[in-house]
Amino acid sequence: SGINAEYGESDKAFKVTLKLNQIADMSNTKILTDSAAEIEKAKDTLSFTVSSDKKKRSAMQFIKLQKRGTTLTFNPSAVTKAAPVSTCPSNTFLENNLCVPCPQGYYLKDKACSACAVGTYNPATGAVKCQTCPVPKTTLLSARAQKTQCTKTCKVPQVDNVNTTTIPMGNNIEEGAVVYYTCKKDYKIADSSVYTCAPGHQHQIIPKCESESKTKMWILIIVCVCIFILALFLLVCFCCAIKTRDKGDQTSSSVSSDSDKDNYILENKYASTEYSPKTQENSKV
Repeated sequence: SGINAEYGESDKAFKVTLKLNQIADMSNTKILTDSAAEIEKAKDTLSFTVSSDKKKRSAMQFIKLQKRGTTLTFNPSAVTKAAPVSTCPSNTFLENNLCVPCPQGYYLKDKACSACAVGTYNPATGAVKCQTCPVPKTTLLSARAQKTQCTKTCKVPQVDNVNTTTIPMGNNIEEGAVVYYTCKKDYKIADSSVYTCAPGHQHQIIPKCESESKTKMWILIIVCVCIFILALFLLVCFCCAIKTRDKGDQTSSSVSSDSDKDNYILENKYASTEYSPKTQENSKV
C-alpha cells in the first residue's frame, strides 16, 4: 500500500490518499479485495503522527513549516494479513507467503532459483530447466536469457613479452571480438597488434612481440646475404665473360690457321708445276 499526504495553509487540513498496489503474484487474488475492504472500513479510525527532520511537532506547527523533508506515518486500528500459503504451482517457489516464479536466465531447482549454466539460456519466467545452445556455440557467462547470447568463442592467445591487452590473455571472447596488444620496452609488435576471434579460420593472425636488437640482427644478416648473392652473381658474370672471350680467340685462331694452310697448298701446287711445251702437247693428246 502507499500513502500520499497533502495539506493546505488555508483550511489547515490534511488530505490522505490510500493506495493498494499488487507488486507480486499471489496464490489467492481474494487477498486484494479483502485488504481493500479492510482499508475502507478502517479509514475513519486511523491515527496520524507528523514529524519533521528535527523533532515531533503538532499539526498546527507542521502547517507553518516551510517545505522540507517530512515523514507522515499512520497506524491502522486493525492490520490485515494474507492467509498463509502452503502450496504453490510446480514452476514457482514460496517466498514471504507468495508464490514466486524464477526470472529469465534462471530455473527452479530445490525450491529456489538457480542461474542457467554456461552454454545454456532461458528466455521465459517460471522455467524449471534451461535450454542448451546449439553446437558449437556457447555462452560466455551464466544466467543468459536469450538464444542470441549463444555464440562461438575463442580464447585470447598467450603471447610472450606482452605489456598490456584490452582483454586478459586466456579469457574466452565471442566471435568477432577484437583484442589489442602492446609490447614491453625494447620489444615491438611483429605483423599486427590486433587479434580477432574467428573460429574455424586456419590463418588467424596472432600478435608477436620481438626484440628490437634481434630485429636489427636479422636486418644485418639479410643485408650480408644480399651482398654475398650480388658478389656471387658478378663473379659468375665475370667468369662467363672470360670464357666467352677465350672461345672467340680460339675460333679466330682456327679460322686463320685453316686459311694459311689452304694458301700454302695452292702455293706448293703452282710452285711444283713447270711449264713445258711438250708436256702441254701430251696433255692435249
